[in-house]
Amino acid sequence: MELDRELARGNWQGWAVTGIAGLSLVLVLLNGALFLTNRTIQNEINTRQQLINQAVQLERLGQELVNALAGLALRNNDEQLRQLLADQGITLTPGSGPAGPAQAPR
Repeated sequence: MELDRELARGNWQGWAVTGIAGLSLVLVLLNGALFLTNRTIQNEINTRQQLINQAVQLERLGQELVNALAGLALRNNDEQLRQLLADQGITLTPGSGPAGPAQAPR
C-alpha cells in the first residue's frame, strides 16, 4: 500500500518535471523566433535610416548644383540655362541668387 503511494507520488513528480521541461523548450523556441524577427526588423530600420541619410546628402548636393547653375546663368546671361532652371520651378533674379519653390525650414 505504501509502495503504491510512493510510485504514484513519483509518477506525478515525473510528469511535472516533464511538463516543466516541455514548457522550457517551447519558451526557448519562442525566444529564438522573436530574436530572428527582431533582427529582421532592425535590419529593415537600419536600411531605411541609411536611405534617409543619403537623401539628405543628395539634397545638399542638389542645392549646390542649383546654386552653381544659377550663378553661371546670371554671370553669362545664358538664356538656355535660365530656361532649364525655370522648367524645374527655379526663378532667377539678378543680385538675389536662385529662388526655388518654398521649402519647409529644417
